[in-house]
Amino acid sequence: MDHVDFLLVGGGLASATAAETLRLEGARGRIAIVAAEDALPYHRPPLATRLLRADEAPPPVPGPDFYAEHEVAVLRAARVLAVDPQRQVAATDRAGQIHYGKLLLATGANRRC
Repeated sequence: MDHVDFLLVGGGLASATAAETLRLEGARGRIAIVAAEDALPYHRPPLATRLLRADEAPPPVPGPDFYAEHEVAVLRAARVLAVDPQRQVAATDRAGQIHYGKLLLATGANRRC
């Protein structure tokens, strides 16, 4: 993969929802999600404040069929190592360089103990 119109970095709900919204809003072109994990986007455990409101159901995550049906490439077990916004290029550890039109950085966070 050397060029995409929309590059979504991060394998969580934000990237999955962004891909879904792009397609529902009529976006044309190539969409790719780069996910460090070797899994399709899924719900992460809720934050502590979210646990207090257990009556709220989490928003749905697009299922595996969504990505194939809507031509969204998911590069699993891949990391973006560097982004050059001037040249609109992201360097990855497994897919080489990816030129992009639009970029979403949605990598989330890790908890610290």
